[in-house]
Amino acid sequence: MKQFNKEEQLKFWKANRESFKGDVISNTILDFSKQYIGKKAIDIGAGSGSLMLNFKKRFKNKEIIAFDLVPKHPDVKQGDCTDLKLQDNFFDTYFSTDVIEHLSNEDLGKCLNQANMALKTDGYGIFSTMYNENILASTTTCPE
Repeated sequence: MKQFNKEEQLKFWKANRESFKGDVISNTILDFSKQYIGKKAIDIGAGSGSLMLNFKKRFKNKEIIAFDLVPKHPDVKQGDCTDLKLQDNFFDTYFSTDVIEHLSNEDLGKCLNQANMALKTDGYGIFSTMYNENILASTTTCPE
């Protein structure tokens, strides 16, 4: 399988105006993970900000910040999951929805290292990724 570099990722996500899977599953992610949500959370690969917005509606006494390589919402900050320079041991909960499957092996290692450093020792990393999904069913191929 081809692994994409950062320039290819930027090009793809800047051109992508479609809805995001996170828009559909953000409430489900929050439902499944509510027992692991602490006072300070971060959403990496936030896209349209759906998880962040739903989080703010549900958890009024908790904080969340969101980052994406190519933000699609004004409250989502621009940032690369491999190099965010986050404060060590700061977040109780680290969300990353449908991001890691887009990373090269090297960038995946960097991203997971960043998450590990940013999380408090008793914090939780909540990652979701595609499973048993037919990617080819929604792929368009140039006939030339």
